[in-house]
Amino acid sequence: MLEAVVALGVLSVGVFAVQRSIRQASLTQAQTSDYTWARFLLQQVISEVEIQPVVVPGTQSGNFAVDFARFSYSRKVSLVKIPMPPLPPMVPGGGVPGAFPGGPPPVPMGPDGKPLVMLKERYIGGIWATVRWERAGARYEASAETLFNPDKLWLPEEARAGVALP
Repeated sequence: MLEAVVALGVLSVGVFAVQRSIRQASLTQAQTSDYTWARFLLQQVISEVEIQPVVVPGTQSGNFAVDFARFSYSRKVSLVKIPMPPLPPMVPGGGVPGAFPGGPPPVPMGPDGKPLVMLKERYIGGIWATVRWERAGARYEASAETLFNPDKLWLPEEARAGVALP
C-alpha cells in the first residue's frame, strides 16, 4: 500500500512537470506570434507616413482594428538634425582645408574663419513608432524607427528658414 502511495506521488509530480512544460511552450508560441504580428503592425504604422506625398511633423496614437484590438500604437514624426562632419585638415601647399592643386575651388570661409559646408537642408525626417500589447497580464512593446527625405516634410517658411530643431 505504501509503495502505491509513493508511486502515485512520483507520478503526480511528473504529470505536473509535463503539464507545466506544455503550458510554458504554449505561452512562448503565443508570445512569438505576438512579436511577429507587432512587426507587421509597426511596418503598417510607418508605411502610412512614408506613402504620403507631404508629411507634417507631430505625434499620433491609437488602436488597431478588431482583429488586433489588443494592440495599440504611437507614432512620432519629427526633424532630425544632421551633424556636420569634421572637415579635412590643412593640405600642405593649399592653405585652405579641402583645396587640392587642380581640384575644385576651395570651400568658402565663414565669419569665424572656419570653412562653410553648404547643405540643401540641415535636417532629415524621422519616424519613430511603438506597438504595445498585453498577454497573460504582462505588457509588451516593439519599436522601430526610420528616416526619410526632408523634401517630404511640411514646415512653415519661417521655420524652414531658421530650422528651429528640437
